[in-house]
Amino acid sequence: MATAAATTATGIDAVYYLTQDLKRARTFYETLLGLKPTVEMGGEGSEFVEYDLPDGTTFGLGYIPDAPFHESGGAMFAVPDVQSAFERAKELGARVNFDFMDLPSCHMAWVQDTEGNGFCLHHRK
Repeated sequence: MATAAATTATGIDAVYYLTQDLKRARTFYETLLGLKPTVEMGGEGSEFVEYDLPDGTTFGLGYIPDAPFHESGGAMFAVPDVQSAFERAKELGARVNFDFMDLPSCHMAWVQDTEGNGFCLHHRK
């Protein structure tokens, strides 16, 4: 039997999004956020790419042709300038969920990528 200590979350290791078009999604994230792939893998039609971020977390994209696609999301990407990143995301085809917000603790904007996955551009004050 697992103990509470053995099952307590200690952080986020990775956030993964499913895609319908991996090439399109890669272009979007690599162009918008300057991500460089650290792992690329695949087999039997499935493909995955991972990006290690400077804080030790990982962001990944996957294409699984035999699995039903579903929108996923919730990642909050730290960026130095939310407004600039927000404008760039829109230029690259992002759909706006929540416009730029200036909150007491942060700046943020929620958008959807080219696959319909929601994510946040975020900067702590």
